[in-house]
Amino acid sequence: MKVAEDHAKKAAADASRLAEELRQEQDHSSQIEKARRSAETAAKDLQTRLDEAEAAAMQGGRKIVQKMEQVRESERAFQAIHSYQLHRESIKKQDITSPNNNRFSKFFHQQTQR
Repeated sequence: MKVAEDHAKKAAADASRLAEELRQEQDHSSQIEKARRSAETAAKDLQTRLDEAEAAAMQGGRKIVQKMEQVRESERAFQAIHSYQLHRESIKKQDITSPNNNRFSKFFHQQTQR
């Protein structure tokens, strides 16, 4: 009987130890699952933020391109105006120094002196 009691005590101790090990493994498994879900959620959040950042960068890039095109148009307009002004000044200089202009001014000067 004593042997049976010893076996029963040993079996009860083994069962208790195995139950404790099972509980610890379940806790550990639960913690790992919780960490996996947390990492998964964080990865989804990061992907969303990345997508939003890429979209904002694309939109910002489009705005920059539009501004660059406006700057180019302004530069072309400025160059056209500058070329026109240079051309106008050159024509004025030609008119002043042209022989016809000198003849006209001499003629005009002679007519006013009479």
